[in-house]
Amino acid sequence: MPLFENLGKKVSSLAQEAVDSSKKLAQVTAAKSKNVAETSRLKSAIADEKKAIRHSFTKLGKVYYENRNSADFSAMAELCGEIDARYIEIESLEERLNQQRGIVVCPECSIEIEGECRFCPNCGARLPEVVKVSETVEDDVEDVVDIDVNDEDNEAEVTVTADETENKEQ
Repeated sequence: MPLFENLGKKVSSLAQEAVDSSKKLAQVTAAKSKNVAETSRLKSAIADEKKAIRHSFTKLGKVYYENRNSADFSAMAELCGEIDARYIEIESLEERLNQQRGIVVCPECSIEIEGECRFCPNCGARLPEVVKVSETVEDDVEDVVDIDVNDEDNEAEVTVTADETENKEQ
């Protein structure tokens, strides 16, 4: 009977490892889903701001046309201020989106740089440090459990491999 007890312990151990791996995979999946949702929300907000800017430009053109012979520029100044505020909001949203995606924008030449560069590969300027949001979630590791049961020796072998997954959000 020790043979069956030993086999029972190994199967129980394998089952617990499978449960633990499933929990970890569920946590990583939930974090990635949240990351994708936030990225989508930011992209949508940027698109909404751009649409509002186009609408404001249309209104600005109409106001200019209607007031072209008068010296009253207050309505145009108000619309220009609204457009400027929307451009500032877009810049803020794009910064958050870049942080979400792990992209740094060079302060000198304005190119987007992925990775952990300290200096811009284009102009050589020192880059600000940015922590990618998904790095806070267990380094995006996906566990794969492979169970091989050898019937002759009543032994089970468990292989756990970790593959880094790339965050391919567009």
